[in-house]
Amino acid sequence: MPNFTPPGFNNGQGAAGFGNFLVPNADTAAYGMLHSFNMIGGFTEVMTLADRNAIPIYDNGTGTHTGITAGVDGMSDGRRRIGMLVYVAEDQKIYQLIPKGYLGNGGNGTLDDFQALEEWDQAVLLDPTATNVFDNNFIPPGQGGPAFGQVSGSGNADDCWVEISLAGADGADGAPGPQGPQGEQGPQGEQGPEGPAGADGADAPVKVFEFHAPVSTHYKVGGDGEYEDPANNINLTLYVTKGEIYTFRRVDPNHP
Repeated sequence: MPNFTPPGFNNGQGAAGFGNFLVPNADTAAYGMLHSFNMIGGFTEVMTLADRNAIPIYDNGTGTHTGITAGVDGMSDGRRRIGMLVYVAEDQKIYQLIPKGYLGNGGNGTLDDFQALEEWDQAVLLDPTATNVFDNNFIPPGQGGPAFGQVSGSGNADDCWVEISLAGADGADGAPGPQGPQGEQGPQGEQGPEGPAGADGADAPVKVFEFHAPVSTHYKVGGDGEYEDPANNINLTLYVTKGEIYTFRRVDPNHP
């Protein structure tokens, strides 16, 4: 069920009534119906933050504030209405009017919680810098009156304005695409410069065969301890490897 039925002229809330659309007097008329900054709530555009902060609430003079009652919808006071959007050309940002501590602006108070406040307390939440808001506590002449008690807000004009963005959140990354085909082999690069010569290798070891002639009937090569079977060290056959260096040395003069 709706909480509010928009009033018509017959309930005494309007200064003028009309029975059809308000339109320009010609399709080609260059003027619109009215400026957005004269509307109550909605979307409006201003040049500076100071212009945004100057959007007025209802002014009762020094009497008890009744701007919420005059607004008839429970959400507006003067030209300010909960949820209205204001574009500020000075910083190229959009702000939404939300009372501090309610509807997600620094608190979780609900609209019902807000509407349960006194009208003057609602007013200074919708305009924290207002100086024309008074409660219903009458101050008699002998105590500084006649007047009503002045109600002050936080004094911070930004408290009721929440910066918003019309851009949506970034979507999730998509799945990786298929791997593309392998590219063609590139041309062969130029031959690099010749590297420096390497260090000379070590000289190959010289193998020495020492011939012994203990008797005149045979000879031996090296000592018997160099063989698995000393009996093989008698007139043995020598095998050499191509490229290696060998030295043959006669140890005994009686070599056969």
